[in-house]
Amino acid sequence: MSHVKIAVDYLEKDWEEPFATFVNKHPDGTFYHSRTYRSFLLHLLGCRCNTLVAHSGGEVRGVMPLMSTNGSYGKVFNSLPFYGSYGGVLASDVEAAQALWVSYRDLLAGVGVCAGTVVFNPFCSDPDSHYSAPSGTIDRRRLQINSLDSDIDFPARLLRLVDSSTRRNIRKAQRDGVAVRVDEGKLDFLANCHLANMKRINGRSKPRAFFNSLDHHFCAGRDYRLYVAQIDGEPVSALLLFYYRHYVEYFVPVTVDAHRNSQPMALILYKAMCDAAREGYRIWNWGGTWESQSGVYRFKKKWGAVERSYNYLVNVVDPGFLEYATQDELAASYGNFFVVPFNLLKLEPGAIL
Repeated sequence: MSHVKIAVDYLEKDWEEPFATFVNKHPDGTFYHSRTYRSFLLHLLGCRCNTLVAHSGGEVRGVMPLMSTNGSYGKVFNSLPFYGSYGGVLASDVEAAQALWVSYRDLLAGVGVCAGTVVFNPFCSDPDSHYSAPSGTIDRRRLQINSLDSDIDFPARLLRLVDSSTRRNIRKAQRDGVAVRVDEGKLDFLANCHLANMKRINGRSKPRAFFNSLDHHFCAGRDYRLYVAQIDGEPVSALLLFYYRHYVEYFVPVTVDAHRNSQPMALILYKAMCDAAREGYRIWNWGGTWESQSGVYRFKKKWGAVERSYNYLVNVVDPGFLEYATQDELAASYGNFFVVPFNLLKLEPGAIL
């Protein structure tokens, strides 16, 4: 065990390159820990960066991506905000992990803090990195992934792996003349269709700024791709994917309602997964689902996705607001930050004080 003193500081300009190198080399580093995604979130959400760096002797030994925002009930910390982006501690050793968790506890103990949430990295290979985390409320999620490989027979094996209904959907798309290609010039189509799809199901849509900001932070074709399905030259479906190291992140799928019966998304997914496998990517990450999202879970399961669980660690610092806060108030005040699981709130949805 090293006896060199570990210091923990906020991420400053001088640490940017060492931070990026550390994340890129760490076996558990994901797209969500990357410098590019952090910059994207800060620009998109207008929040404060509280990212922590543990170091000794000028060497980074651990990082904790962390952001905060202020709202009606005080300050909220997330690692990380925005649709359950993964965070938590990446460390080279237990000492560094402990130092980061101690600094996180100190931040939670600060004046005016309401709550903090850490979304644990489901790809974490070292459970000791969580050993010093504060105790709190655990909110569970299910992650679904597919393993990819570059063997020449992967496309055939994928077809054998998926559910029979998924194979039929792929063939239906082919019979209906669906053509799939990569076209990042169709971001406006993606945004407009996404907003329409979410409105139809009364879902929470990603802000227009999310789509408008992509090219300011990410390189098309390298960091992200937009797969587009067309029928007779008309876009009818699209899928936004992010790429980092050996991961492919499933992010925004859309389909025009009038063309759902042609199953264009099935052909997009099949082509995108085969392309990624051939190019050497190893993990297709479908992302997390709540226990209540049974339809989304079954859809991913039909593609042969395997499941693993992970947790949100929620620390309520000032529990008084749980008595009178509502879901709508928290959403309006804290935007894309996670405050608390709604089942901790005392008021029923829609209640009026």
